[in-house]
Amino acid sequence: MASRGGPMVTGTDGADFQHRQRVSAIYQISAINKSRLKYCIFFHYLLFFAMLAKLCSDILDRLDIFILEIEELQVPDPLWWEYIWCLSILTTFMGLSAAKGNRIRDMQKYIIALVVLGILPLIYGLIYYMSDAIDYITFDMRFPNEPCATSNKSLRQLNGTCYHQLECEQLGGVGIENCANGFGVCCIFQSGCGGKTNREVSYFENPGFPKPITDRMACTMTVDLLPGVQQGLPYGLLWYAFIMVGFQIHGFSIYFAWNLVKAWQSRSAARKVQ
Repeated sequence: MASRGGPMVTGTDGADFQHRQRVSAIYQISAINKSRLKYCIFFHYLLFFAMLAKLCSDILDRLDIFILEIEELQVPDPLWWEYIWCLSILTTFMGLSAAKGNRIRDMQKYIIALVVLGILPLIYGLIYYMSDAIDYITFDMRFPNEPCATSNKSLRQLNGTCYHQLECEQLGGVGIENCANGFGVCCIFQSGCGGKTNREVSYFENPGFPKPITDRMACTMTVDLLPGVQQGLPYGLLWYAFIMVGFQIHGFSIYFAWNLVKAWQSRSAARKVQ
């Protein structure tokens, strides 16, 4: 490169100044996007370990390993898309390798693999839990599902949960009295021998109730964890938070990877011109 009024560098008369500046900008773009892609991959690892912690209970069950503290957490069973998404962690090695070697074809493969193993499972989870999110907005946002009790003196006092009438029927309960200023009903859940319940408050009724039983008999009732609810929030709503974070991480990863592909292609074209 030549300086104004100064000596010339052998092999150039300074006429390629703009070309050299363009090549320098390409290297700068490549360096910036490589750094940003590595940050995205780091957050991908954090998200993977969070998912692995959730799948830990199921993995230990499959290996016949019993740990009381983990079993007591009563983590819901996983769905197939959760395991498929975990495979997306393998794409990070492909992306880091492609970035290190400036390999266009490998970076393109990384983008495709991330879409298949990362984005598509999240889209499935988004659709799968959509009904839970809608139910939470349309029901729980109107009034909280708080404990309630019947006050009719002609009936024995029963404890239940305040639900919308339609939701109470769908859950298998019986609405006794109004609650939440008339927007809901005090939903009572009852079960008997061989029955199963997953409600916070549920009543056991012996055969022939209200008459007492005088004979001995074996009678069991199964109590399960309330499905779709974790720490007082709908299970699907918690997954929505995970999915939204996942979309952002994968979206930015694909964006930075595509910028690298374009920068490397421009650099290759510049070399051919030379």
